[in-house]
Amino acid sequence: MTHNSCADRDLAGTKRVLVVDSDRHFTGHVASLLAEHGYEVAVAADAEEAHRIAGRLPPDVALVEVDGEASPGVALIGRLRKARPGPLCVLLTRSPDAEPAARAVGEGAYDALRKPVGRVDLLAALERYFERIRLEREKLALQRCLRNTQAELNECNARLRSVVRSTRRLTACRLLGELAPTLLEEFAGNLGVRGGSFYVRQEDRFVLARSLDPGHAPEAIELPFEKNAPFGRAVAQGKPLLISNMGRGSDLAPSGWGGYRDGSLAVYPLDDADGKTIGLISLHNKIPSPLSARDLAFGEILSSVAREALQAMDSAQRLHDSQVRACQVERMDAIGRLAGGIAHDFNNQLTVVRGYCDLLQGSLGGDGPASGLVEEIRKAADRSAALTGQLLAFSRNQVFYPRVLNVNQSLADLADPLARMIGERIQLRICPGEDLGCVLVDPGQLEQAVMNLVINARDAMPDGGRIAVETANVDLDEAWAAAHPGGSPGPHVMLAVADTGTGMDEATVKRVFEPFFTTKDCGKGRGLGLALVHGFVKQSGGAIDVDSRLGVGTVVRVYLPRVDHAGQPLPRAAMRSADRDGSETILVAEDEATVRSVVVRVLRRRGYEVLDAAGAAEALAVGLRDPRRIDLLITDVVMPGLSGPGLAERLKQARPDIRVLYISGYSDIVLVEQGLRADGEGAEVLRKPFSPADLAGQVRRVLDLPRERVCPGP
Repeated sequence: MTHNSCADRDLAGTKRVLVVDSDRHFTGHVASLLAEHGYEVAVAADAEEAHRIAGRLPPDVALVEVDGEASPGVALIGRLRKARPGPLCVLLTRSPDAEPAARAVGEGAYDALRKPVGRVDLLAALERYFERIRLEREKLALQRCLRNTQAELNECNARLRSVVRSTRRLTACRLLGELAPTLLEEFAGNLGVRGGSFYVRQEDRFVLARSLDPGHAPEAIELPFEKNAPFGRAVAQGKPLLISNMGRGSDLAPSGWGGYRDGSLAVYPLDDADGKTIGLISLHNKIPSPLSARDLAFGEILSSVAREALQAMDSAQRLHDSQVRACQVERMDAIGRLAGGIAHDFNNQLTVVRGYCDLLQGSLGGDGPASGLVEEIRKAADRSAALTGQLLAFSRNQVFYPRVLNVNQSLADLADPLARMIGERIQLRICPGEDLGCVLVDPGQLEQAVMNLVINARDAMPDGGRIAVETANVDLDEAWAAAHPGGSPGPHVMLAVADTGTGMDEATVKRVFEPFFTTKDCGKGRGLGLALVHGFVKQSGGAIDVDSRLGVGTVVRVYLPRVDHAGQPLPRAAMRSADRDGSETILVAEDEATVRSVVVRVLRRRGYEVLDAAGAAEALAVGLRDPRRIDLLITDVVMPGLSGPGLAERLKQARPDIRVLYISGYSDIVLVEQGLRADGEGAEVLRKPFSPADLAGQVRRVLDLPRERVCPGP
């Protein structure tokens, strides 16, 4: 039989017994006996008195007199059993009639004692009753515990199912823009939070990706964190932080957390495989619904999924960035090759223009209006030649004469010219680094690069501003080098040019090194400034980085490898002019007909006997067949079929004394690829575009070289 009697009282305390009997002698005897054995006893003569006592001090066991079918004791048992907690009721009777006992049991009586009750029997019966009560209470406690546990399990299962659904949503996110709102939405739904923020790391700060408190969470938090701030604590301990009552956290750093003092807070640091914190999640609730340790545990499941998703995104982003950088490098190289090819073809045409200008000028005698017009054409050709030089500079193929130098000294020499160039409305500040190392660069190209950077900075500040040019010794690590195409780890000299101008957006920054790309108005720039700087830096073995923000300004940083000490410039072929004419025989091999024509014309005017060929194969045939002595071979370097160096080598086998002069509009790199040295050693090279005077002078110089210095060929 199951009873709910006395379910909420602890039997470790007083054991209460209520004796209800009209026989005061009997109740007194029982009370005295039970008191001697540690029971707390109350007696009542009738049902009403018993009911009042039970209402004031609920008994554990009630001994109730039931005499006769109409005894009020039967009804009293029913009334006592309806109370909560209800006592274990035992009827006392003298009657042998079973009917009243049956009715009492029907009202909830547990047992019956027949009067008179012996001392031993009564005490033994009470021991049984209280043992029954104890077992019943333990059973009810276990049932209650089971129900609570089941409820908790149901809640946990429900929350786990919800978390599983959440993890599916989170793992489906491929972009930070998808992950951030989904993450906070799932945290809010699973933990019942009302506020929170999600931050991701960007270099030396954490940037807000999403917030449930728009306008309240800071857009960015700079590193390092304050030591006693929640973020600082969570990152330092490397695990989630729970503060159940922010109002009690008197040792918390005050900055930024004052608005949370009436709530609870949880912070989840998201660390990558190397233990570096790459993200932070903060959640908060008001005190009436504080975050609990269980909330923290469920949140940790979500945060672990967020961590994996963030790491996957980071890896994917790195892969994407490396692919983009590789594409940019390929694109720049392709543009560079195109620019070099254009420059070569353009140099051929400029050679023709300059040659005929000089020939025409000689025919006119240098007087009259026509002579002035020819001179203007000549000047335009010279300016165009400078442009082809810039194209070769961009393609990293320009003529390169490096020397070891100190950048600080170069900046000191440029200070006055730069100040005049930018004007009075812009303040120029040069900050030379202490004990600056040396670099191996072409001095002229370094100065041109600095001037281009300063001009770009000036043009970004039409209303005036500040330009800072700074140098410093830096050591670049592997990670930096991997993130910057062409960069290499190790000691470098940094040259930075910073301005307070209009700045650029991300899309513009990605294109700044493209030739002919410019943000200036039409007619105000050719878009070669940064392209030339890029070419110079790459040819010098360095790297370049641009950091720009709209409305803030731009910083361009150039990194050049450090070398030990200043030294002398690398050798450069001497160029000596000679005005003497000649009568020697010269074989000209040039596949470009217009260039060949002007070369032949100039040489014949100088008195030379000239044999010309439209390519290497034809020149080889002439050289092997013609019986005359051929003193000099003038040949283009790159021609269809056999190259210029290849032609020279074949002819020298048949004519060991023949001298060779190479002409080329290509770059140093192409010369090296063709077997020539770019510094001019071991071969005589005349670079296009050249003037008739340059050609005549170089031809005479080569013919006049002592026999032992004659180039032996490639």
